[in-house]
Amino acid sequence: MNLDFLRGRKESATDEDHRVDDIPEDAIFSVRGLQKYFDSGSGFLGESTPVRAVDGVSFDVREGETLGIVGESGCGKSTLAQTMIRLQEPTAGSVYWKGDQDVTGFDDARLKRWRREIQMMFQDPSSSFDPRMSIGDSITEPLRVQGLRESAHRREIAEDLLERVGMSAGHIDAYPHEFSGGQKQRIALARALAVNPDMIVADEPVSALDVSIQSEVLGLIDRLQEEFGLTMCIISHDLGVIREVCDRVAVMYLGEIVEIGPTEEVFTSTAHPYTKALVSSIPVPDPTQRGDGIELHGDVPDPSNPPTGCRFHTRCPAVVQPSELDLDQQTYVRLLQFTKRLTRGIVTEESVEGVRELLAEQQGIDPSDVPREDLVEELREEDDLPERTGSTRVDSALRDALAELADGNVAAAADELSLLATPCASEAPEAVDVGETDDHTASCLRLTSDYESVEAVELE
Repeated sequence: MNLDFLRGRKESATDEDHRVDDIPEDAIFSVRGLQKYFDSGSGFLGESTPVRAVDGVSFDVREGETLGIVGESGCGKSTLAQTMIRLQEPTAGSVYWKGDQDVTGFDDARLKRWRREIQMMFQDPSSSFDPRMSIGDSITEPLRVQGLRESAHRREIAEDLLERVGMSAGHIDAYPHEFSGGQKQRIALARALAVNPDMIVADEPVSALDVSIQSEVLGLIDRLQEEFGLTMCIISHDLGVIREVCDRVAVMYLGEIVEIGPTEEVFTSTAHPYTKALVSSIPVPDPTQRGDGIELHGDVPDPSNPPTGCRFHTRCPAVVQPSELDLDQQTYVRLLQFTKRLTRGIVTEESVEGVRELLAEQQGIDPSDVPREDLVEELREEDDLPERTGSTRVDSALRDALAELADGNVAAAADELSLLATPCASEAPEAVDVGETDDHTASCLRLTSDYESVEAVELE
């Protein structure tokens, strides 16, 4: 099946098209400083607070490779995928195709021509098909849009693609509801291949499928990538999928890439604490190793109000202690989490009163008669705070904080614990080389010479 006629003439360079100095010669697709903010529609006095779904992302995809982008749900992976191919318009940043063509500057006509070279597979195969169109019409729609007017030729291409993805050409006139999820994903792959692209971006291509079907679809993608000479970018939250099919992997957290490098190196020589936590969560077929994963405390912060400094520091088990402290790391993390609960309004005067009323009910007395020391002890136990931290200074600050909290002074309680403030909250880490080559980088203060290494901290 030869679809080269769809490519037309090669785009010539313009004043806006120039190879950026830091783009590798073998890069087919490059992202630089990409941002995508959404209007949240709410804020003080009607002011809008932007949701920073993607915030300053940069990476390269080399010709013929498969790059995986992985992270928790809500980290911005799908938004990144749609923004970098301009299904959504970026807020800022640049996207370069084949080194010298700035996609963000394409007009409508040029963008349409570029769609012949890059296609996308969407996360939900069911919702990505028009239920009123046969799968043949869905597969041939991109061909029609790109100017192939002969319906017989379009149908011939669709039948060929259906067979290549393991379906029957006889299914061409059937409708989406007649197929299973795995079959729909095969059809989605056929549609993406219809215009003979150079690159496919696949957003969670197997997340909605059974494990046995996942293996079949991943094998199909791998085979067709080799057959068509494709470059792939696969978005997934499943590290097993990423490790199986990707040459390199980028790890996202709260709109940023925190680590990127060759897949095996990232999995075996993990540098960033967040990546370590993700890798430790992969199930292993050994019952003696269950429960050995690194536990992340707290929820993912609001992307409309991300933490200052390192965005992961509010959940990081390796968060850097201030230079004047030398506490057990788990103790420090527990105290810092308690401080965050105070400053973020999770612990409130009302919640303290709730604890007081519970104690009063247990003791059969009026809430106003609950002994202060009993309330302090209950507040300590509720957040699993230690009586001794190994530092008399911290012990004193914690006692004073709990006393203020028992009196309903939440802000004053947080002020008492200001000595716990971490450098990670004020210093934004830069990406540094962490592998044998400059192809593996991560962004963490502990990876710089100014702080103790991640390996020196026992993560739990």
